[in-house]
Amino acid sequence: MTNLETEFRSYLPRVSAEETRSLLETFGSMDVGDLQEPETGLVMLTALDCYTHPFHLGELLVTQAEVTVDGVRAHATVMGDQAEKAILAATLNGALRHTEAERLTREFVAGWTTLLPGIQERRDEEMGVAATTKVAFENMAEEEEI
Repeated sequence: MTNLETEFRSYLPRVSAEETRSLLETFGSMDVGDLQEPETGLVMLTALDCYTHPFHLGELLVTQAEVTVDGVRAHATVMGDQAEKAILAATLNGALRHTEAERLTREFVAGWTTLLPGIQERRDEEMGVAATTKVAFENMAEEEEI
């Protein structure tokens, strides 16, 4: 997996529908075709507990897309019911494996970098909200002793 793919995957959940459409337009020079309509499904979400044993958190709704990019077959799975994001992820996957990957990657990165500050700002806001819910258990024990 390239650095671009890793970075893209970390920010994809925060990309809006409008941003998704504009990113898909950066691949306008390619022939992108759907092999099948995006489909939703469920996958088991598993985490490791503190003893490194698998713990099944439950089922997670995902959307899968399979496309061809100038004849290169590609697929992707994203969280939620988000067909456009699944198509975008699959298209990027195909573009990175395309014979003209370098040119296509430059085109995508040009569009991606214009959106990145807004995406990062939304991520920082989400992290700030999550940080306000942090519980200090040591402080709770002290309060009970009082």
